Amino acid sequence: MKKRFNTIILISILLFAFFIRILKLSIIPVGITHDQLDYIINAKAIFLTGSDLTQTWNFFSLTGIKTAETVISELLPTILALFIGPFKFSLFSARLPFVLANICLIYVVYLISKKLINRNTALVTALFLAINPWAIHFSRSPFESLVALTFYLTGVYLILKLSSWKMLYAFPLFILGFFSYHALKIIFLPLLLVTLVYKFLQKKQDKKPFIALFSLGILVIVFFIVSLKFQAAASRIGEVSFLSPEIYQKAQESVYQERSLALPSQLNTLFSNKATYYLKDSIIKYLNAFSPSLLFLTGENSGIGAYTNWHHGLFYYIDFVFLVLGLLTLYHKHKKSGIFLFALALISPLPTAVSNNNLYTLRSALLFPILTVFIAYGILFFIQSAKNKLKPVLIVGLTLIYLLSFINFYHIYFIAYPVYGSEGFLLSKRILSSYLIRSKTKAKNIFISDTPIRPLFEQYLFYDNALNSKDAVRKVAKSINNNQFIPFENMHFSNNCLNKDIIYNKDNLVIQRSLKNCKQSGQLDTDEKIVINKIPLKPLSISSLEDAGQIYKIYNDTLCSKYKLNPYPRVYSYKDFEIETMDDETFCKTWISDLNDL
Repeated sequence: MKKRFNTIILISILLFAFFIRILKLSIIPVGITHDQLDYIINAKAIFLTGSDLTQTWNFFSLTGIKTAETVISELLPTILALFIGPFKFSLFSARLPFVLANICLIYVVYLISKKLINRNTALVTALFLAINPWAIHFSRSPFESLVALTFYLTGVYLILKLSSWKMLYAFPLFILGFFSYHALKIIFLPLLLVTLVYKFLQKKQDKKPFIALFSLGILVIVFFIVSLKFQAAASRIGEVSFLSPEIYQKAQESVYQERSLALPSQLNTLFSNKATYYLKDSIIKYLNAFSPSLLFLTGENSGIGAYTNWHHGLFYYIDFVFLVLGLLTLYHKHKKSGIFLFALALISPLPTAVSNNNLYTLRSALLFPILTVFIAYGILFFIQSAKNKLKPVLIVGLTLIYLLSFINFYHIYFIAYPVYGSEGFLLSKRILSSYLIRSKTKAKNIFISDTPIRPLFEQYLFYDNALNSKDAVRKVAKSINNNQFIPFENMHFSNNCLNKDIIYNKDNLVIQRSLKNCKQSGQLDTDEKIVINKIPLKPLSISSLEDAGQIYKIYNDTLCSKYKLNPYPRVYSYKDFEIETMDDETFCKTWISDLNDL
């Protein structure tokens, strides 16, 4: 009876988590970033043709897919093809696989907690992962880190659960995790090693399966390193701090400055050199993963809007108390499990520590579910340590505190963040894509200029659902030409500044990035006034929702100029973010601005 009751509770938690993650999923976040779109676009292309968007990649090569700006992981687009391929493009369909992956992650962490500690801790862990700000934020967008982490932790659970040679069943899960996200490749061997050591120390058993599994892990690393020089992923080697030219330059400058500001001494050479700079830089980034500011106050400080909401940590304020309590008490009650979880927490920041930037929310992703286990145990210990008469009061009090904390996060993420964080998810490119879709039958030729241009072109393909057949994919592949000039239908996407003669032809609809510098003779500069037949041409604008700053200028418009437009975008409800389903008049009045009378 108790087992059935616990099962009902677990299912209720998972259903609640699913509800929170699909709530307004087609609206929030308000757009999709280039990195996220790379996975979605290529998954669709793989489903339709068996190859990537450029038709140059082969699944059996087991290499990363080269996109406009980076190289994405080897297997994730193929995995996503099974979920995304059969359906039309939409923000909902692009995000749903990642929601499901996060639900699986919650369940796997529940199983691991149950195996390591007990069922009650596992249930509380599942509940707090369901409402955790980090888990909610990063499950509602195509972030590959959570998928790789789910594979890894499923592999960890299988090692913990299975015995002898059956542990090898975990290896395919580790392989899927390894080839699903570049950054988490760093923890592949440490995670495997820590798990195997913990399992081996539980009781005396045959060493051979452990040695075999770890040897297979080493072979994977060797294969990857050897094959790296033959694949596009080699271009991402520069993201490793001690191999980054940018970090090398900073190291040189820092060493020079330190030595020049010290008395002459042989110790300067010993303690102030590039090696000590790299070590110090890595230690700082490693320790910052445990920063209270990151975890409880403001979250990611990378400046990239998709990775942070700037006003809330990855946990709730009150979680800090129970994290400390859980860390102190779990070791005493479940020593081996506590040490194992603590070891997992210690290896979690390694991908960030050796990278050339400070991204924690994705690269140190293993840390956050592990800390949630400590928090859950701390809460249970706190309640169970109280007198019986106080327990109901504590439960009600904690419920109210966490309810208020959750409502505060809801307000930030679902009400404020869609406005002030809109450009973090490239809302302006979504608006421009919708404008192009509505205008392509009304204009003879359309010229779009931005830098870089291919990501904008892919945004258009996504919102227009233009990848709907093999022929469509091959047509797009043919259109992509060195990322400089992309002709497609009656549109011309260009990295380059446009010639003024283009705008002088009123048959041409012209859109150009507002701050783009085009000062060369004969080129259109978005800051200058265009005069045709002594009449100034008054461009329309696509502006930032956050501060009304102009992002794109539109010349020779035929879609929106007939309406009375506002000088800045106005949003009054969630319905205003249903951009693709708006009629033309509502779209223009909501999202296209007229700044000419200001």
